[in-house]
Amino acid sequence: MLFIILIGQATSPTSQHYNSDTLKVIVELINKEPNGPAVALRLLAHKIQSPQEREALCALTILEGLTKQCDRPFISELGKFKFINEIIKVLSPKHLGDQTTETVKAKCRKLLFEWQRDHGAVEPKFTAAYTMLCSQGLIPPDPTTSSNGEQRTNVSEPYEFSNCGHLCFP
Repeated sequence: MLFIILIGQATSPTSQHYNSDTLKVIVELINKEPNGPAVALRLLAHKIQSPQEREALCALTILEGLTKQCDRPFISELGKFKFINEIIKVLSPKHLGDQTTETVKAKCRKLLFEWQRDHGAVEPKFTAAYTMLCSQGLIPPDPTTSSNGEQRTNVSEPYEFSNCGHLCFP
């Protein structure tokens, strides 16, 4: 029940700013509870697929923070097809891709790229999913290049999702 409240607060479209204290409590719960990773990811998957862009972006920002702060069991749960398929639905025109904003899809592509790069050796499903999406043309092989093939120079600069208000680092 606490997960529902905290993730609801952290991803609320009415929230005006990012609350690092809420993220810290979510991280502690995920790391402490045996089913914490599965419960948190189930709730976040639902939020990521929200038709409200702001809510989806906030959920993706929270997810990004969790992947950097949670213990290994969270990454293991994240690396299961059960969750990865929920991200794929956001990108795929066969599912929610046509209704999902380009900003949300770009954030999903970025996270999938980072996960396969940073965790693919330990969680091979990240690499398998990323490779499949690249072969289907849903993700460019390297999101640090622009659509015309030029190298983006500001990929390490922080940026703010104007619809979410969260400061993020690529």
